[in-house]
Amino acid sequence: ERITVELASVRDVEAALSCELHPDVLALVAVAGTVNSEYIGSLEDVEPLTEDARRHPKAIAPNRVAIGSHPDRHAWYLVTANGKGSRIIERDNFDGSEVRYPLVDWLDRHVDALLDRRTAPATPEGFRVEVIWP
Repeated sequence: ERITVELASVRDVEAALSCELHPDVLALVAVAGTVNSEYIGSLEDVEPLTEDARRHPKAIAPNRVAIGSHPDRHAWYLVTANGKGSRIIERDNFDGSEVRYPLVDWLDRHVDALLDRRTAPATPEGFRVEVIWP
């Protein structure tokens, strides 16, 4: 199955949030939108998630974009708004602390939670997502 993201949709989100999303982050939200992830939103979720995170009592910095949250909203999953690098920043909403992870390490820690096992197909051993950019 090929997963696609409409360029116009990417441009709309980036313009609304004054940001640039790294291609790896775009791939992550594209995949999350197809597997019913509880933690990472689809591209359409990025703008409202970021707006919520910026209005939160422990608001995120303006140079951050929220691509997901813990289901009970105790943490935001963020990326930098400049499109450089593909690190996930976990931000605790209780104390405002942040921990940065390379995207691959973060995915390794959260793959089971990302895939809602009730609705996602079984993930075979050695599963990988391959991103091909023109």
